[in-house]
Amino acid sequence: MKRFSLLLLTLLALVCLSRASADGAAMTIDGLDADRVHLRSAPSTDAPSLGLYFTGTEVECLTDPSMPWVQVNIGAESGYIKSDYLTAGQVTPRTPFGTVTSSGRVNLRQSPSLQAALIGSFDPGTVVTILGETVTNWYYVSSGSQTGYVMARYVELGQPAATTTVGRTSVRLDPADSIFSSVLVTGCSVLIYPTDDCAAICEYDPNAFTLDVSVARGEHIIALEGKADTSPALLYLPRNHYQRISLYATNGSAWLSGGFNTVLGVYGTNSQVDATLSGGFSGELYLSLMDSECIVSLSETLTDYAVTIDSLQDSSVLANAAGMPACPPDAASYACAVGSGAAPISVTHLSGSYLEFLTVAAKFTGEP
Repeated sequence: MKRFSLLLLTLLALVCLSRASADGAAMTIDGLDADRVHLRSAPSTDAPSLGLYFTGTEVECLTDPSMPWVQVNIGAESGYIKSDYLTAGQVTPRTPFGTVTSSGRVNLRQSPSLQAALIGSFDPGTVVTILGETVTNWYYVSSGSQTGYVMARYVELGQPAATTTVGRTSVRLDPADSIFSSVLVTGCSVLIYPTDDCAAICEYDPNAFTLDVSVARGEHIIALEGKADTSPALLYLPRNHYQRISLYATNGSAWLSGGFNTVLGVYGTNSQVDATLSGGFSGELYLSLMDSECIVSLSETLTDYAVTIDSLQDSSVLANAAGMPACPPDAASYACAVGSGAAPISVTHLSGSYLEFLTVAAKFTGEP
């Protein structure tokens, strides 16, 4: 009997030792068919996402990896990942490169906060490996032996050619004499982000772009013209100043980030124009497309909006957003309401174009 008790105690000790060694183990994200996976706030697919992290990113397991959900640390963030997406073996990384595009040095911080400790900084043009993105719009990155967080607004996905050198300049524009803003994009690429700064800020390469600013009848007109194959200009507009923001693109591409909560107008002619609406958006979005493509990205927390398309002239609409009914291929018009339909999205003109609505897991708002 004593021998049996001793054997049982030994087996229990081995089990506990095995469970303890599993906790705190380093594992690697493997999204299988996906290049990135959610870090959830609780062990459920219904729990809010804390961010998206790429296959090949290392995590620290805080609970048993053999359970359906595993609590993990990723950098300074803690949350839950399904054990199906974790492996102790080798995986082919699917972490993309990003290039620092600011006009000055960008800080690398210990955690995704402006109050976090500084652990380094990057010069413009520095290439980093993006391991993930938090819902507060910080990239979790690595460069050499350094790993930390950089504001996503200062990093452009992709790696420039080795021979490319870009000299950027920053221009501050005082919007005090205007209540509307119109951005004109011609033959180039522009990314538009919200800022808590009281001034509009444009970062661009003066050798590749022409910037013209004027004020007419209370409207701030910002015109950018350039070459489509250059690095995009970055435009930061005060989030709470303008009553209306209008984006006009001709033979170019432009992206209007989330984070604005006002009347938005996006108009494209022979262009790629995209718009992102964050959770809680209660403004209005007007779209007009001619021979253009547009993707409207709706945050997974945006559940109260309506879409109306008066006519589809030689165009197609793909409704991939959660809760939106499919648009019949031969439809002459389209309308749907999600929730109470409080935030209207109106397509006033659609000719020879492609329009897609989809749900995005993280809010790409450009905010710190």
